[in-house]
Order: sequence, then structure tokens, then C-alpha cells
Amino acid sequence: MSAPDTNFKKQKKRHKGPLSGMALVVIFAAILLLALTLRLVYFGNDPGDADDPAEAPVATPPAAVEDNGTVGTTD
Repeated sequence: MSAPDTNFKKQKKRHKGPLSGMALVVIFAAILLLALTLRLVYFGNDPGDADDPAEAPVATPPAAVEDNGTVGTTD
């Protein structure tokens, strides 16, 4: 059932603000989606700066303390 007396020009004027806001949100979401897509295409599945355990530096063993209180090497 439709409204008996609709004034299309008046309704168009009243809905201009909300419709413009919704259009801006959709455009913003499309820009974010495009940016995400381009970032994924550029970087792929490479996590970037994440620490890779295969490339971690090798830790040196601590120096051994001798019985007389001096620090010696473990060589």
C-alpha cells in the first residue's frame, strides 16, 4: 500500500543528506578494499617484518666460570 499523497520533490530534498552519507561510506569502503587488494598483490603472502626462525641469529654460549673465580672460554 502506498502513501496517498507523496511529494517526490519534497522527499528527494529530505533524503539527500542521508543518501549522500551512505554513498560516501560505500566509496570509502571501496577505496579501502582496493588498497587491501593492491597491498596483497604487491606483498603476497610474505608477512614482511615478522621474525623468521630459520634466519634467527645463532646465540653464543655463555663464558664458563673457573674454580678460581676467573672467567674462561668454553673452547
